[in-house]
Amino acid sequence: MVSVSAVTGRSWSETLVSRCQQLAGRDTSDLDGPELADCVRALTAAMPADLPMPDRFVTRNLVSTLVARVARVAGIDQRRDVLTSFVEWAASDVTSSEWHNDLERFIKESTDALRRQRDENLRPCIGDARIVRAMQMIESGYRDNGLSLTRVASHAGLSAWHAARLLKRFTGAGFTTIVHRTRVAAAQRLLEEGTCSVKEVATVVGYGSSSQLCAHFKRLIGTTPARYRIDHSLDQIAG
Repeated sequence: MVSVSAVTGRSWSETLVSRCQQLAGRDTSDLDGPELADCVRALTAAMPADLPMPDRFVTRNLVSTLVARVARVAGIDQRRDVLTSFVEWAASDVTSSEWHNDLERFIKESTDALRRQRDENLRPCIGDARIVRAMQMIESGYRDNGLSLTRVASHAGLSAWHAARLLKRFTGAGFTTIVHRTRVAAAQRLLEEGTCSVKEVATVVGYGSSSQLCAHFKRLIGTTPARYRIDHSLDQIAG
């Protein structure tokens, strides 16, 4: 395990570059707000407070570019709160002792906006009890390997075709993607809160093997479960 003291200066800047490259190379159009927020938050995980000046400039450019890209993909780049956070971040002084706090505030405001965006998109579906029932069944039954669109549709009082259409309309994702997102979100919580092995986490959230979990986790979060646990632990210690 990498020590906190080792994640400083140049080694952390190289880590940031790697994380930005991973995010830039992903198709983020299939991710919802909270998942995009996790990707953005992961960019600055365990960032040391005493970055050398050249690395601060690199960090400013990389983070600004990637967050702007994510905001465009999520369709929130014209929101007043997002524009305000970018203006304040652009006005921050990289030579100031408060620069680290300015960056953390920018990341927090950006990720909060991404999480709010999904909630706002889902509000129209509250009036459709069928979609509510479908989502509730997915959220309560995602651990079941036998969970299928047909079962969820029947529970919601819909045909499989109609259920797929409405789920896509209100969530922006298909049934299978929603299930994997739900499982990966549950895996994130277990990795953050407990000491279960990756194999145990995979079983708990409904995957038949750790390799299945790793594949979907990396696709949606941009890193492996093991790396995610390490980064989260470092972030908690450093923060």
